[in-house]
This record gives sequence, structure tokens and C-alpha cells, in this order.
Amino acid sequence: MILGAGIYQVPLIRTARRMGLYTIVVSIPGDYPGFALADKIYELNTRDKEAILAAAEFVHREPMWPSAQSAMSVKRCICPAFRMRRRKF
Repeated sequence: MILGAGIYQVPLIRTARRMGLYTIVVSIPGDYPGFALADKIYELNTRDKEAILAAAEFVHREPMWPSAQSAMSVKRCICPAFRMRRRKF
């Protein structure tokens, strides 16, 4: 799961696809280039921690790769919920 579908997330989405990963992109509704590249999209506000957590639980707790601007706001919610160790970015 990748947070954000803008131009700065496109390299991450492309790399994940090249690695054979199923890409799930979450971003607010809009005409973002990452939506066209993703296997599945969720149109959610990336600052809505509860909605992101619910989407992540729905997709069977796949790894989440936040973009830099989303990482700090979401990691405090996601890491404890999935019993992940926090890593410094």
C-alpha cells in the first residue's frame, strides 16, 4: 500500500510493479498519475488515520510504503496497530 498518487509516488509505484508486487495506492480523489499505474486504488484522505488503517486491514495487512509527506502523520497509527517496529526515516 502506497500513500499518495502524485508525481513523487510514481517512481515508487513503478518500482513496486517491476518487482512483481500488487500495488495499492491511497490518495484523495483527483487526477493523479499514480492512479493509472496502480492495481487497486482507494480514494481516501491520507491524513485520515482511521480510514487508512481500515483499508490496510481490508487488504490483509500488506506492507505500507508511505511517501515522505504522509509518513510522519500515519506511522504513529499504523506501526502499533500492526505490531511493527518503528524505524527512523
